[in-house]
Amino acid sequence: MKARPWPIIVLTILYLLGPVFSILVASYLMHMSPIKYLFLWLPRASYWSALSTFCLYPIAGVAIYLMKPWSYALFITITALTTYQDYAAWRAHPAVMGFPVLFGLTLINVAIVAYFALPSVRTPFFNRRLRWWESKPRYRMEIPAVLESDRGQTKCSLMNLSLGGGFIKSAKTLDTTAKSKLRFAIFNQTILVEARPVYRRARGTRGYGLEFVHTPESKQTIGRIMQGLALAGVKQSEQQNVWASFKDWVTALFRTGRGLVPEMPVYPVQNAKKTASLKTIEKNEV
Repeated sequence: MKARPWPIIVLTILYLLGPVFSILVASYLMHMSPIKYLFLWLPRASYWSALSTFCLYPIAGVAIYLMKPWSYALFITITALTTYQDYAAWRAHPAVMGFPVLFGLTLINVAIVAYFALPSVRTPFFNRRLRWWESKPRYRMEIPAVLESDRGQTKCSLMNLSLGGGFIKSAKTLDTTAKSKLRFAIFNQTILVEARPVYRRARGTRGYGLEFVHTPESKQTIGRIMQGLALAGVKQSEQQNVWASFKDWVTALFRTGRGLVPEMPVYPVQNAKKTASLKTIEKNEV
């Protein structure tokens, strides 16, 4: 998958349109058309007022879209700043703005911050491995494979492969603390590469997303395989058509209530010494 979750995309668009919403709200409170309000307000506005109106929300939108550790902090800072600006506007013009409007705007900001505080929304900002859209090209396949460790061998099927890892189909519970190596054959060549599970998929095709722990030799070998797969015309695990994907997301949201946040529940994984846990992601990505 190469696209961000739809909730993030929708919020990004809404924040990019923030200046438009701000002007619409202000013109409504002033009982005039947006165009008239803009022509009356803009020549009298301070540089900071104009800058904050036209720039802060788009900057927050870009921060949301980028989903980096620094952008999360920037988004929270801008939200706090705009909340304070709403409060200052209410103090300066209580007859125009009114407390119910201030309360409504503040409630919206608090709800958005609470949304981004949810683990399934917050975690991808700080964990690069969970930002699946940044992964290298991933090729679909279904070939026999074996995951080897000190505790034995687990037969599985390699369902897709990228330079950084792959997804194996296996109904067995893996020991996530044991050192493992994935063995598979492709292009008449047997590959053995160290791998570690980074998530478990509990729905659909059940199995594990693996991240390869490369040596220089294994990285070079897998890289050559990627080139061979590309030349052979093997299909990549791409996102479906954008509009079809959006339609599916909206349909699932209204019919099942799922999709409001990127789903990332924790699935318990047992091992001989202790209970570990892997994040369950319903995407076949590392």
